[in-house]
Amino acid sequence: MDVSGQVQHLHEMINLAHGVLLEAQNLNLKQPLQSNASLFTFADMDVTPSSPSVGDVSMLDEKDDEPTTLATLTGDEIQDSFTKLAALKSAYIKHSSELLESLQQKKEDVANDNLLARRDALRKDVYERNVVLKGLIDRLRSLQVSLRILHGRDAVDAASSVAMEEI
Repeated sequence: MDVSGQVQHLHEMINLAHGVLLEAQNLNLKQPLQSNASLFTFADMDVTPSSPSVGDVSMLDEKDDEPTTLATLTGDEIQDSFTKLAALKSAYIKHSSELLESLQQKKEDVANDNLLARRDALRKDVYERNVVLKGLIDRLRSLQVSLRILHGRDAVDAASSVAMEEI
């Protein structure tokens, strides 16, 4: 994976994290499950403290059947939020694993490149040594021929040629 692909994955992961934070910002999972914005309504507050009368208590009992003015989150809304968070988490895990795989692949590629460079250097070294050895062998053969000429022996002596070849 190239650098632009990795940058794109990081950008997507940041967007996922931002989405998780936005989704979690609106959740209030303490009892009772209510949205943060409508937790308190100041318009309904009475400034004068008073004890409830019998009529007020009966009126409260009647209001229990009606929906309250506080906007509570329904189970579906909470489940939707959890579903969104789970989807964001799975996308984050997917992008993280792809990034880790690409990083490991890059490490393997670098290791392979290092091994290939080392192999090439060793091959070059062996080639250079072989060239030097071939040069030495050629010089020894020339020396052998020169020694034969100096001693006046043009005929090949088997023992001396074997000894020179072993050197």
